[in-house]
Amino acid sequence: MGCDIHLHSEIKINGSWEHYSVIKVNRDYMLFGLMAGVRDSKVTPICKPQGLPDNLSVVTKLDYERMKGDAHSMSYYNSILIYELEKAIEENREFLPNIKFGYLFGNGYGGFDKYRQDYPKEIEDIRFVFWFDN
Repeated sequence: MGCDIHLHSEIKINGSWEHYSVIKVNRDYMLFGLMAGVRDSKVTPICKPQGLPDNLSVVTKLDYERMKGDAHSMSYYNSILIYELEKAIEENREFLPNIKFGYLFGNGYGGFDKYRQDYPKEIEDIRFVFWFDN
């Protein structure tokens, strides 16, 4: 039985978390190991799973509720952890050649803190919310 990831990006506007996108990520156990220690014990996870935040966007919550019985290793990454994840992927590009998370308003997620001026000023923060299923 395989393991898949369900990855949502959320943005914070006026103090409220809003759903931005579902990020399609192909099954890659090294990536899952980096993100949450799931399926690949040879890599050190960037962060151990910390559960879901209490203030999920409506869309993310609906998707999680649909999967709840099969979901495991739920977690979320703030903008700093997203940057660390993208840096780790670049450092391991030979093993993770096709991993890309797409763009947030035309810019990469990992550069949010560094290049804040390149994002709409209404966006206060960003995060990835994710879980796995078997």
